[in-house]
Amino acid sequence: MARTAEEKSRARGTALWRLLRPLAVLGPRMQRRREAAVPFRGQVRNTAAASLLLLLSLSHVPLYAGAGDADPDPLFWARPLLAAPRGTVMELGVAPVVTSWVVVRLLAALLFDSDSSTTVASCELLARCLAYVTNASRLVIGIAAALGMCGSGGAGNAALVVLQLFAGGVVVVLADLLHETGYGVEGVSAASLLIATNACERAVSHLFSPVKLRLAGAGPEFEGPVFAVTHRVAAAPPSWRHKAGALLFTLLRLDLPNLSNYMTTCVMFVLAVRLDETHLRRLYRSRPRRGTDEFVPIKLLYTSAMPIMLHASAVSAFCVDAGGGAAYPVGGLVYYVTPPSKLLVDPGLIHELLIHSVFVVASCTLLSMAWAEASRSSAREFRTRVIGTGYFVWDETSRRIDRVIAAAAAVGGFAVGGLAVYAGAVGAIGEAGPELLFAVLVIKNLAETFYAKSKLTTTYS
Repeated sequence: MARTAEEKSRARGTALWRLLRPLAVLGPRMQRRREAAVPFRGQVRNTAAASLLLLLSLSHVPLYAGAGDADPDPLFWARPLLAAPRGTVMELGVAPVVTSWVVVRLLAALLFDSDSSTTVASCELLARCLAYVTNASRLVIGIAAALGMCGSGGAGNAALVVLQLFAGGVVVVLADLLHETGYGVEGVSAASLLIATNACERAVSHLFSPVKLRLAGAGPEFEGPVFAVTHRVAAAPPSWRHKAGALLFTLLRLDLPNLSNYMTTCVMFVLAVRLDETHLRRLYRSRPRRGTDEFVPIKLLYTSAMPIMLHASAVSAFCVDAGGGAAYPVGGLVYYVTPPSKLLVDPGLIHELLIHSVFVVASCTLLSMAWAEASRSSAREFRTRVIGTGYFVWDETSRRIDRVIAAAAAVGGFAVGGLAVYAGAVGAIGEAGPELLFAVLVIKNLAETFYAKSKLTTTYS
């Protein structure tokens, strides 16, 4: 008797579990809370202690025997997306966790059609093992070779560097496992929290930075726009023209963060929140009250900020070194697919902006549709979530869900790509703006979770 597709999927999941089960004893484990859920206050404490305090502290611990700040940094463009401060124990950032998560979700979509407990446990164990393997391979191959970790210290310094970075990667994996097993706040991961926190920390530190930098032809200037505008306006002659000139200079200065960058960032925050609150309403039949029609919303940003994150990670791999310790495109196709850095200085680069805009919007749209299809964000998963909330989905309606989700993913990817182009062209805080867009969506999800939990607590009390 021929087996069904679901039985074959369960058999593959069982075989994968038997293959990977001996590896589970090699790494640290954490039991999933099934009998009693962790209170919300406990989840907040665990998230604040493990995901924020511990990871942020490690992000400021200097790396012993590592590369100096004057050495070239081939990971310059990818560091905001990886939450990887250079020269610290968190040099690799969240790269092992994100890489393993993406690969496992794609493999699960291709090989498994069942959501049984064995299949889920197998995928989680595979992601954990792949994170350790990715961490070790990036250390030995990428870091030791590309960054020249051996240097003049020989193999001893290289071994110390590898050990420190591997320990930092293990801490990131364990912090992410804390959220997966139910001990942290639901709906977020340690990787997303670290990216969002680093983006917000960088924006706030640039806004209120009291550091003075000496610019060519302008003398010493405060890096932070708040201190710069206060100092310039106070030191200007008591004439409204001089005061306005000082304010305009701080608003539009090019070599340091200016006030227009933060205005653009605030506009991007508002637009991202508005897009995330937009829903497509679909008509379904309600199970508890037969004969009544109710609407179930589908989010417009169905794939969140994943398209622009994938796009930025892919583009950063094709940048070439142009000196100064940072990676900048100097020609070829990559010169047109990265945002023009001197648009305000040279308006003649508008054609580069148009080519860049078309490329980013088109790639984000295609990546969003592909991610919605490959990461099991399909009609079957949506029907499972809808039925679990008490709704019944008719067969003729379920056949249209795939088309609705594909349309939502395409429109959401188009909107996210357009927002990223706007942030990069006008000048938001950061190199390109994808990490800030990701941070906005993470913060909004956290706010919604806190609001729902507080409302539930008030109802029961």
